[in-house]
Amino acid sequence: MYAEAGENDKASMMYEKMLALDPKDDSSQAEVGAWYMRIGHREKGEALVALAFERRPDEPGYYIRAAESLLGVPDR
Repeated sequence: MYAEAGENDKASMMYEKMLALDPKDDSSQAEVGAWYMRIGHREKGEALVALAFERRPDEPGYYIRAAESLLGVPDR
């Protein structure tokens, strides 16, 4: 809800709470990581997506999320 409304500070707070509830949830890591990359926090996002890849490297959805999140994101 906050992410869709562009309220990134509030969205970040909620996402961090979600990750804290289940730090091993690779699906959440991939989703939140992709979101961070989309809003320009590429390093943080890549770290979360990398954790998801480590846990489930055969999950095609993670690759799709990561690729989509990089559309329009400038190179480092």
